[in-house]
Amino acid sequence: MKTKILKPLLAMACLLSSINVSAYDFEVDGIYYDVVSLSEKFTCKVVAKDDNFKYTGDIVIPANVNFSNRTLTVVELSDKLFYNCSDLTGITIPNTINSIGNNMFKGCTKLERIRIEDGENVLSLSYYLFDDCPITSLYIGRNLSSGCFQKKEELKDLTIGNYVTKICSFSGCIGLTNVTIPNSVVEIGTSAFEDCIGLTSMVIPNSVTEIGSYAFKDCNGITSVDIGNSVAIIGASAFYGCSSLESINIPGSVTKIGEKAFCDCI
Repeated sequence: MKTKILKPLLAMACLLSSINVSAYDFEVDGIYYDVVSLSEKFTCKVVAKDDNFKYTGDIVIPANVNFSNRTLTVVELSDKLFYNCSDLTGITIPNTINSIGNNMFKGCTKLERIRIEDGENVLSLSYYLFDDCPITSLYIGRNLSSGCFQKKEELKDLTIGNYVTKICSFSGCIGLTNVTIPNSVVEIGTSAFEDCIGLTSMVIPNSVTEIGSYAFKDCNGITSVDIGNSVAIIGASAFYGCSSLESINIPGSVTKIGEKAFCDCI
């Protein structure tokens, strides 16, 4: 009986002693990992190869990776992992990662493509996470904790996935010309598309119950809005300054229209 217990313990000890020798524990497809846990949950995090290493090109981080005959879940990005990766052009973030540090993408001056994979858990991000990144293409597959994509003037291609229930702020994304809101969304958040002057029309699906304050403020390119038949609240200044608005359908489900909701919609 003792032999049966000792063998896996010795094997684990040998494994741990071997993976602690280098700066990283293992590498798969050009991405480097450290083991976080090999107990009840097999998990790992993405790391750099060494102190001078910089990731380049388009990086697709998987949700799971195989190591030593085990499947490990990727749950973390090491602190400042992509800091000053000036040749990083694209990143895919799996749904197994639930937070990203403040300075993760600082100095990523060529990062144009971001894909946040579909998932039910909220992804915690800081407001200034992508300030240095000239994002042109963005896929959001889960709810976000903040509007960290504000004033991304280069953003043209925005896709919102079917797990998203609340749209955060994309205010100041003047390059956006078309946005499709999926039927999973129940709330269009405060300042969601404020100052998105490239938008010309908007269809709000039947799933949405609330249009937040300033949601479409100063979208002076919008000429028509079709509001779904479940919207109960249109927030204050929601369409303030939509000076080109010619037609809008307000359903009978609406019980509250906030102050100045349609101010300057001439």
